[in-house]
Amino acid sequence: MQHPGPDLRTEIRRVDDLDRLSPRASGESGRRAVNLLQPEARGRLNGLFVGLFFLGGAAGSAVAGIAWIIGGWPIICAIGAAFGPAALVVDGLATSR
Repeated sequence: MQHPGPDLRTEIRRVDDLDRLSPRASGESGRRAVNLLQPEARGRLNGLFVGLFFLGGAAGSAVAGIAWIIGGWPIICAIGAAFGPAALVVDGLATSR
């Protein structure tokens, strides 16, 4: 009997599309916000944004590699789950000033 929903290949393509598009959308919206800060300093601010974006990715990769060696998927998932509450705390501190 044929399953009425989309097949596995279609679902894999959808996940792959989201995986490729979401980092780009995040970077573009962040870059737009940076460019609106001071239009006369657009080049310098954009360079700083891209450099810090790269350093954040490198630091995340280093932490993920160490976490994988220490505890595999459970530690990776725990670190990933901790980023949500940590972002809320940082946002709360930033908006309370």
